[in-house]
Amino acid sequence: MSRPSRLALVTIVVGLTVAGCLPQPVEGAPPSTPAAVVSEAPVGIVGEAPAPVVPAAECLVKGNVSIDSGELIYHVPGQEFYNETVIREEYGERWFCSEEEAVAAGWRKSLR
Repeated sequence: MSRPSRLALVTIVVGLTVAGCLPQPVEGAPPSTPAAVVSEAPVGIVGEAPAPVVPAAECLVKGNVSIDSGELIYHVPGQEFYNETVIREEYGERWFCSEEEAVAAGWRKSLR
């Protein structure tokens, strides 16, 4: 039996809603790097997005899952989309403490 491609697996894990075009939370999505999580804000009113997880000071690499392609892309401080990228762990996104850690986990650097 052949193994599915990484993109196929990411697409399955992420999933997309028709109405909102946002990935849906999936049980078993990869967890955040445990050392990177400092605190997690409580979920607010029903229908609101949960507050983002705050990373430890040394873990500032953002591992984002592309909504369009399901591709695993990481951003470092100073890159074009770093500040607007919000990490949503329920979609398989996570923080990394180094670029090497992100690459080893199968993520690629953002081109911009």
